[in-house]
Amino acid sequence: MQSIKVYIKSGHTTTSTNNNMHVIPIHELAVKLGKDVCQCLPALHSITGCDTTSSFFKIGKVAPLRLLMNKCTDFQLDQFARVSMEESLSIARRFTCKLYGQGNEQSLDVLRHKLTTTTKKSVNELPPTEDAFFHHVSRCFLQCRKWIKCQDLQMEDLDPFNFGWKLNEEKIEPILSTQDAIPPNVRNIIELFCTDSSCNSVKCVCTKEGLICISECKCKGTCKNVRTHPNAEDDEELHYGLHV
Repeated sequence: MQSIKVYIKSGHTTTSTNNNMHVIPIHELAVKLGKDVCQCLPALHSITGCDTTSSFFKIGKVAPLRLLMNKCTDFQLDQFARVSMEESLSIARRFTCKLYGQGNEQSLDVLRHKLTTTTKKSVNELPPTEDAFFHHVSRCFLQCRKWIKCQDLQMEDLDPFNFGWKLNEEKIEPILSTQDAIPPNVRNIIELFCTDSSCNSVKCVCTKEGLICISECKCKGTCKNVRTHPNAEDDEELHYGLHV
């Protein structure tokens, strides 16, 4: 039996005199947003970042929600994870292109090149590579299916290792990408290598641009800003246009 009224408690109490706790009536909010928008929210939340998926660097939640509310029916986000993975990937790509102010590009790699040559955006501010986006959307697809099917008597038994996750030393980790965002030969052309051997300051171009250091850098790729570092996941997410 479904509830007629649903509330959620938000905020926290800091002091006896400073209490920002408040209760949000979800059922009233759902009426204001409308059925069409509400059906798109699972896809919107997973694609723009939730507990199990990454977010786009400096995109947040407000801008995507406004875009959705202005052109809800244009993106078909309500169909995300209700159709095939291939179709869901196209839906997510179309919405992501609009988030970056562009049309429906065939590939995010094309969009990255377009923004690189026509704007002054940093590497972090570019959309993810097509390869990284595929793995990101795979995780979003899996999470959305769980939300959509959560009330079914028998939930789907989907293998996470088929949807953007991998097993690394008995730990489940996201597959960030299987390709380099910027090939070494391209970095050589634009001279995008660090000159600070310690890589601990803003002088390190790689760290500043959210890239990992490689053998062509002054540090020879032996500093802490490499994929093998325990915290490399965060750097690598930025490297591919995503952010934890």
